[in-house]
Amino acid sequence: LALARRLPPHVVIHSLHPAIAQTQEKHERFEGPQKYLFTYILQPLAKLLGFMQSEEDAPKTQIHVSTHPSVQAVSGRYYSSLSPPLVKCGKQAEDCG
Repeated sequence: LALARRLPPHVVIHSLHPAIAQTQEKHERFEGPQKYLFTYILQPLAKLLGFMQSEEDAPKTQIHVSTHPSVQAVSGRYYSSLSPPLVKCGKQAEDCG
């Protein structure tokens, strides 16, 4: 992340995927074949691949990156539910994913 290189070392910058959560609102947007495609094909596939999370799980990566001390020791990383931050990986914090 270019911003992390431009700021002083004591400033921590991370990039986070905003998470895609399953909500009822998404179902109400579609009608007919679109609703069927979304409900029975795209949504289950997204959940299976880890792209869609429950409403309870969606904010976990953001909260973890914002609050965990070992993640705050490094800067300029990208995190998502598919590539969550590693803590206690047995290496220095800057070498953990």
